Amino acid sequence: MQAIIAAAVVLAALEGEPKALNEPAAPSRGPRVDDLVASGFVVVKDTKVVGDFDGCERGRAVQLAAGVFTCSGFGYMHASTPKAGGLKSADGRQFKLVVGGAVFDGAYL
Repeated sequence: MQAIIAAAVVLAALEGEPKALNEPAAPSRGPRVDDLVASGFVVVKDTKVVGDFDGCERGRAVQLAAGVFTCSGFGYMHASTPKAGGLKSADGRQFKLVVGGAVFDGAYL
């Protein structure tokens, strides 16, 4: 019984302060996502790119684990199965894909 209690204490310490059930998840992808959220964007996808990612080119479809992102601009980078964050503007007209420290414009299908 004491081992179970000790394990629970260790896990609670690793997780930090408990969050309220209705508290929104805070973005954890670094300054780019934090800056976008501060300017009014909302995180709508916490996902990853399926396979290699070679950046964006207008019209390119990027396969995500949670859908497809279609690029509307250009930007190069290379990564293999990188984590990605999807954001949308407060008015729902602009969409961004954040991969590493790079931000790409486009739309989600």
